Amino acid sequence: MMWTRVFTKHRGAARAAGACAATVAVVVGLSAWSSAQGPGFNPQDLFQKLDGNGDRVIDRGEVPESAKKSFETLLAAGDANHDGRLQLDEYRALLLSLRDEFATKKAKGKAALSARFATLDKNGDGKVARDEFDGPPARFNLLDADKDGFVTLKEFRAAAAAFATKTKAAGKTKAKAKIEA
Repeated sequence: MMWTRVFTKHRGAARAAGACAATVAVVVGLSAWSSAQGPGFNPQDLFQKLDGNGDRVIDRGEVPESAKKSFETLLAAGDANHDGRLQLDEYRALLLSLRDEFATKKAKGKAALSARFATLDKNGDGKVARDEFDGPPARFNLLDADKDGFVTLKEFRAAAAAFATKTKAAGKTKAKAKIEA
């Protein structure tokens, strides 16, 4: 397995929930509209901003035109009673389910990363020596942060986190460009 695919597979596992990812994209899209109103993202503030009449329910008519498509996707995922409106308790339940799902995915991603490290650690001593590593020498040198000739699980996880951060930043740049377009 190519080394880059290890991180790509790990990243893919961490965001592999179709409906969940769509819902997050909607919340992020709505928060982009909200950020035009002020800095930061607070789900409670977003709900209050969209609930124009303060009745603890977001109706289609309260949603700005630029966010209507996202709101429809959010309704499809969170409108538990199918009344075409998003009530505060439905919104809260949706956010809690997202939190729980991402926590589960994060735990699974960590386990998958540890399992991949274990396959690289052929002698089971808790570190990967150059002769155990199946990737290019330059990649090993990048992973071996303390330059002691071994890659530890801590270094392996740090590299995966750096890769995910770099990928996430690139995605945010693309998303911001798309929103501004």
